[in-house]
Amino acid sequence: MTIDDSLVLEEQRLKIQIETIEACQTAVFEVIRQYEDSACKLMQEEIVLAIHAIGLDLQTELLHVRFAQARQH
Repeated sequence: MTIDDSLVLEEQRLKIQIETIEACQTAVFEVIRQYEDSACKLMQEEIVLAIHAIGLDLQTELLHVRFAQARQH
């Protein structure tokens, strides 16, 4: 497997993980809507922010992979 191949696989893996994180965030928002009267609003916000932080980390990793791909050509 070449470096290009491994970077393509890494890019695909990260895209799937980002899609998964986005789906998780959407699901959490649906749960929050169902329990809008909940006294746990701070906890709900912390959960959404934690998921968002994971998404940002994945986006940063994807950016690095894309930089590496651009440098290979």
